Amino acid sequence: MLTESSPIPLTYASLKLYSVLRTLTKDEDPNDDLLDAWKDSEEQVATGLINLLKRSQRKCLFLVLL
Repeated sequence: MLTESSPIPLTYASLKLYSVLRTLTKDEDPNDDLLDAWKDSEEQVATGLINLLKRSQRKCLFLVLL
């Protein structure tokens, strides 16, 4: 049973935001500031998403076992 403290909504929102931003950078005529920011932070963002997924998985497993 998932509760209010479930990490699923936060994980979903983070992945959705990442997807939208990534799509915008692949656009036919992307915003220059967005491209600069994306290039500067893409690796950190990817690492953060991986960590978020790992923590979410652990927390979901813990909630299921309760």
